[in-house]
Amino acid sequence: MSIEYFSNEEEKRKFLERAEINTDSIIKVGSTSYDIKDKWFKLVNDKFGIKNMDISTDEDINDVNLNMLKSGIFGYINEINAHEIKNAIYHRNILYDEHFLNSASFPSSIYNFAKLYNVPIRMAEPARMDVVLTIRKTDLINMPSRKVISSDMINKDKALRTYEITLDRDQEFNVEDFKFLLPYDIKIRVVENLVTKNGNDYISESITAIYDMNDKLFPFSEVLNRNIKVSSDRINGIEYYHFRISLFQLEREEHSFDISSDDMMDTMFFDVDFEGELAGFNVYYEYMGEVTPLKMYFNNYNSPKEKEKFCYYNFANENNITISFSNLNNSFRPKSNSRITVEVLTTEGEDGNFNYNREVNLKLENDNAFKNTPITLLPASSSSNGKNKPKAVEEKQRIINKLLTRNAIILDTDIDNYFKEVNEDYNVNDSKVSFVKKRNDILDRTYGAFLLLKDGEGKVLPTNTAPRVKFDKRYFSGITQYGNPIDGYSIHENSIYIYD
Repeated sequence: MSIEYFSNEEEKRKFLERAEINTDSIIKVGSTSYDIKDKWFKLVNDKFGIKNMDISTDEDINDVNLNMLKSGIFGYINEINAHEIKNAIYHRNILYDEHFLNSASFPSSIYNFAKLYNVPIRMAEPARMDVVLTIRKTDLINMPSRKVISSDMINKDKALRTYEITLDRDQEFNVEDFKFLLPYDIKIRVVENLVTKNGNDYISESITAIYDMNDKLFPFSEVLNRNIKVSSDRINGIEYYHFRISLFQLEREEHSFDISSDDMMDTMFFDVDFEGELAGFNVYYEYMGEVTPLKMYFNNYNSPKEKEKFCYYNFANENNITISFSNLNNSFRPKSNSRITVEVLTTEGEDGNFNYNREVNLKLENDNAFKNTPITLLPASSSSNGKNKPKAVEEKQRIINKLLTRNAIILDTDIDNYFKEVNEDYNVNDSKVSFVKKRNDILDRTYGAFLLLKDGEGKVLPTNTAPRVKFDKRYFSGITQYGNPIDGYSIHENSIYIYD
């Protein structure tokens, strides 16, 4: 075998022109299975002298032999091999495309790129419905499951007590074929007060309710105020209390894994399969009777604090979550005889948006605190704001946009990409924010911000355009008290600015 060396491209081109290279045997990407079969028959013709041509009026023995090959065992094998070769070509090119983000199409490949570039995958959002829970006051204050949380003695015979009744967040509410859950446990408190009227003392009860938001494990909750609106009225001499509560269209499922070894050589990976639209999940660590929620990190390049209890997660596909733990010496790992529990929350997404005006069904278990207590649940709003999990191709485009901006807003397209995601993630009634460049040079960079605000009926609300407004730094906040050029400046959420 001789090796040719070329001093320039011209010598290489002339050599290739003189060389006799047979390209007939090359199978191209655009080839069909028929092209491949023809190449096989041509090979037979070259080796065995069988004429490869269409049957003509003057048939000869070669045409007959060729037709016999096509219909015999050789034709059968040729047909199979042609399809297999073509499939192999397609398979090779599809796998090649999965190596690049812009051409990847498999969800597992896109999720791997998201993990590589540390862009967390978005999940579905459950629909929300407000309902009014109505219960008689006498049933509430005499409920057997009430617990005394405090007691204040007023004399040796009497005491003013505070009772608490808990409606668990695992309680299911059924609306048609949809299941709804509470965002948090509800604590109903009955406080006894000493009241003097016309010289006589008697005990009166005041009733309040709050969400138990201590765990903070409801990531998509729109409930910002832990206090629940409570009202009362009297019908036919009977006093009723009404609690306006929020329900979310969710189904909860738990998967538990027992840890039998804490050897550093053992890799800890736990696969959790689920059905439907994933809205969120939590991971709990239980050891010696103590249950601790774990901090979850999407990218395992993160190195959390030494004493922090955490885990990594990844999406193997659209219906699977993989939970893993670090193998580093100073990182958290579950101990032997402990348990890992993964709480998966799934939703119907946009299918959970509907209008409803009938009574809500409350299915109570035998050990429920409200069992055998008459309760009425009526809807106070429609079920709305449910969103499906973004498709993999949408996530791919979001990852590409993240890579284009590299977390820096420099070009006009960077602003467009950033606020495009803001409009999609925080959209209200299809409203949107857009920016138009006014000036961008070495002296000044000025953009005009425009807000298209719509109400619940899709009508555009009129807004005013303000000229350039200067704010003092004391109106902003940052990592320090008022922010600084290094840490940056930010405006408090829900801030109100009046332009007069």
